[in-house]
Amino acid sequence: MEKFSKMGVKQESSEGEEDGACGWLKDMSGEFMSAREARERLRESAVKMARDAGMSPSSAAFRAISKLDVNNNGGAHQPVAAAASVKTPKYSGKADWEIFHAQFELLAHAGGWSIEHPQSLQAASEMAVEREIVWSVAARSNGGPVPPAVRCCREEEKPVWFTEMTESVQFLLEEKMREMEAAVNAERELWQQQEARLKAELASLERDLQESKEKESLVASLERCLQEGKERERSLVEEGAKREAQFKELLRSLEAEKDNLEERLMNQLAQLNGSIADYQQEVADNREHLAELQREVERLARERAELEAEAQSESDRAARLRRT
Repeated sequence: MEKFSKMGVKQESSEGEEDGACGWLKDMSGEFMSAREARERLRESAVKMARDAGMSPSSAAFRAISKLDVNNNGGAHQPVAAAASVKTPKYSGKADWEIFHAQFELLAHAGGWSIEHPQSLQAASEMAVEREIVWSVAARSNGGPVPPAVRCCREEEKPVWFTEMTESVQFLLEEKMREMEAAVNAERELWQQQEARLKAELASLERDLQESKEKESLVASLERCLQEGKERERSLVEEGAKREAQFKELLRSLEAEKDNLEERLMNQLAQLNGSIADYQQEVADNREHLAELQREVERLARERAELEAEAQSESDRAARLRRT
């Protein structure tokens, strides 16, 4: 970073320059106070966002944001209306740059700025550079005369350190934008992967839904078959009950007929037994009669034999008589 001497600022100022510087300071005092108020609001907002983002108050960036109202020597700024004939201190923008860098890093982190809002980042960087660097240079002059070179640093002849810091901020913005673009691309790739995974899960769910519908149709058909089976079972049970009643009725009728048949059979058996007894008696009688007939035949045979013998004897006697 360059000193005021390298920016064309003299170590001691003349009376004309003092008048011009005082006039310029009077014109800029109101704007400077509003800038300090805006810076204070910005600091409070940054601290609040840092706390919301979970950053520790002991961190370097947090402490840098909390010390934006302190100069390089650790003391408070001198009033604007201080004595004009004061030597311009040797100043390096390193502390301002560190504070600004920490503030910008904190704001970018806590504010959640993304690649989608580059204009907001550019405006924030320009505002921070303009208010925190350029005006702080005039404030750190301890109320001394501000040379024309400093007055024109916001318009035409900006100092080298301001240009370098602006380029550094621009480079930081580009780096942040590239990082955020890479993060967005990574998020987009992750989102695409998640989308592909969700599509695969959706396809799987659709297949499962189709399978569940097929299973539901199969279950419905099985329920219909089961209902038909139950109805058929009920009809078979009813038919079985009817047939059982018919069988019982038939069994009762068969038992009654059996009793009748047994009674008739017993009667017929008794009659048969009586008939057999009669037949046996008749056979006995016939046998006795046959025996009598045989005895009669034998008697008649004997009588025949006797008669034949008598007839033979008569024949022999007659023959003898004829011969005689």
